[in-house]
Amino acid sequence: MAISINQPSIQRKSALIAGVSLLIMVFASFFSFGFVHGNLVVEGDPNATFHNIQTSTVLFQAEILGWLLILISSIEYCLTHPFSTK
Repeated sequence: MAISINQPSIQRKSALIAGVSLLIMVFASFFSFGFVHGNLVVEGDPNATFHNIQTSTVLFQAEILGWLLILISSIEYCLTHPFSTK
């Protein structure tokens, strides 16, 4: 079995991209769900939730952007993370 000279650098690059993607997902989920969602959503009171979303549209848009960032990072992680190491 021949080992390519570039193979370790490609594996390292894939591992770095996967690691950075995971970190982005962690911070974006903390921001979107932990901070923004907790400030906008009032459990059991949909009228208050709707009012919060209407009064702070920038925060609501930031939450949507955070979820999109998580989705993109998840796709990037799946594309760069090897499923089999054999």
